[in-house]
Amino acid sequence: MANLPWTLRVPLDLEKTCAAELRALGGGVGKTTWDPGVVYFEGPEDAAMRANLHLRTADRVLKPLGAGEAVSFHTLRLRCSELPWENYIPPGSAVNISASAMGCKLYHTGAVEDAIREGLEGRGLRLAEESEDYPLWVDARGTRDWWTLSIDTSGRGLTRRGYRKATAKAPIRETLAAAVLRAAGYEGTRPLMDPMCGAGTFVIEGSWIASKRAPGRGRKFAFQRFPSFDEDRWREIVRKADEAERKEGLPRVVGYDKAGGAVRAAKSNALRAGVAGMVDFQRQEIANLAVHEQPGLLVLNPPYGQRLEGEDSVEHRRLLQSYARWGDELRRSAPGWDVALVCPSQELAQAFGFQSRPKLRFRNGGISVGLWVQRGAQRA
Repeated sequence: MANLPWTLRVPLDLEKTCAAELRALGGGVGKTTWDPGVVYFEGPEDAAMRANLHLRTADRVLKPLGAGEAVSFHTLRLRCSELPWENYIPPGSAVNISASAMGCKLYHTGAVEDAIREGLEGRGLRLAEESEDYPLWVDARGTRDWWTLSIDTSGRGLTRRGYRKATAKAPIRETLAAAVLRAAGYEGTRPLMDPMCGAGTFVIEGSWIASKRAPGRGRKFAFQRFPSFDEDRWREIVRKADEAERKEGLPRVVGYDKAGGAVRAAKSNALRAGVAGMVDFQRQEIANLAVHEQPGLLVLNPPYGQRLEGEDSVEHRRLLQSYARWGDELRRSAPGWDVALVCPSQELAQAFGFQSRPKLRFRNGGISVGLWVQRGAQRA
């Protein structure tokens, strides 16, 4: 059991991006591998603390406690009852159970969850019904009858940074926004602009990257409830994170939107994120932008539209025309800037002005989208 690697739950198709971010953390992180939606890594016991605090592109950090074959619920209950849950679950705590199965004889996940619950209760753990701000989760994942049982160290998903209470139309998740910025090469040393900022997620995530603020700094985690929690080690990790933050010499980070409600939401979120003095949000349409900063990264996530009537529909042709207009207007107002565009199709990207293939593909709001990146020197 001691040799089981840590597991990260990550957005599908962003495994390599998250693995690269993980390796950049250092701190004893060893070999990394990945499967769809997960990244495995080797590291010391405090790796979960640093991963939860610092990773911008992961959804959850799991600690596997045991693994083995199970083709009957009796065997699964037995394997569960043998694990050291008392190190991670305080007596009387509410425990949520999540199960998934692929190619397993035990394919009914509801029954799997019942078996896990019975195995936990067999260890004398009462699963109380209560609500927790950072809940405890037991994760059971089966692949071809091989079951891995893990404790979730995060609690609430890591995409929930705590600042986005106000939303605009179709916001991008915080983890996805951070992954887009990372894949676009944004390291926080140059200006960043989002001309369709919505709730301000790209701008806030970019300001945190620029200031080197740990994305988990303002929240709590499930591992802080573990009976085995090393509070002294956690305080030291947090202290080092605070010392690493940059307070001066930060680049300008700005967001624009034509909707006043979106701008108000973005300002409210920036205030909660502690970056209200570092970012600027303004109500402005793309057609009226006048950019005076030195070139940096321009990132945008325009409307995707709907293809209910096919690619030849009036709505689709109008969307293509909008993308072409936005591309022309931004090339005029922000010459020399790198551009990172999130959109669902090569056709829309070409209308905007991209000839390359997408750098990444992932899902946003259940829609398959791509990330196109173009350097300023490559643009006409």
